[in-house]
Amino acid sequence: MFRLFVAVVVGVGLVVSMTPTRTIAQEVKTPPAGKEFRKPDVIYVPTPYEVVEKMLDMANVRKGEVVYDLGCGDGRIVVAAAKRGAKATGWDINPERV
Repeated sequence: MFRLFVAVVVGVGLVVSMTPTRTIAQEVKTPPAGKEFRKPDVIYVPTPYEVVEKMLDMANVRKGEVVYDLGCGDGRIVVAAAKRGAKATGWDINPERV
């Protein structure tokens, strides 16, 4: 569990350090008719695939383990973990991205 926590902290640090200067308004799309969703507090910046693999390596994710990704975006961490045989689940606030 500690390894997974470390991998998530490293991943968040990398994402924050690579965040371009854009406003939230540029990221938020119009919700479907009759539905309203909360504006995100931060913008979406996808984690590079090589960073995803390194995070999963650091956490030593393997077959049969469980991985949760809060704020999964396009799901690349969840997909990479599932390819390794882990049971992976992701959540994101933006229904269009999911």
